[in-house]
Parts: sequence; C-alpha cells; structure tokens
Amino acid sequence: METITIENEQLIKRYEIKDTPFVIVCLDDVYFGTMGQYKITNDYATKEEAEEATTRLTWNNITNLIILLNELLNKQKP
Repeated sequence: METITIENEQLIKRYEIKDTPFVIVCLDDVYFGTMGQYKITNDYATKEEAEEATTRLTWNNITNLIILLNELLNKQKP
C-alpha cells in the first residue's frame, strides 16, 4: 500500500491488485478502480466492492479498457 499526502493534507491510499495493471484508490472514504492515471470504475463504499468491479469480466469493463488503450496509443504517436 502506498499513501500520498496532498498539499491540503488530503490522503490518497492506493492498493495494487496482484497480477493486474489495476490499482484501487481511496479518496475521502470513496474507493474506485484505476489503470495508470485513468479512473475505470464508478465510486464504491468499500475496497472489496471496488476490486470486484475492477476485475469483473464484463462488456463494460472490456470496452472501457479498449478505449483507454486506444487513447494511450494515440498519445504516443508523434
């Protein structure tokens, strides 16, 4: 777990999901899934809910990842 302190003393907690590129972020007692700097899930009340939603194999998650990867590839083009 990694904790980052922001200038206004707001804490961000990060929980890596083992064997995945995903991280659960906790901000103001709200949890959500991320990949890199991109938020990929809705907000959840618990870390477990956010992790389940992030790793669930659904068409919505697949589509979000395809869009995210496309955006990352487009940013790399000269």
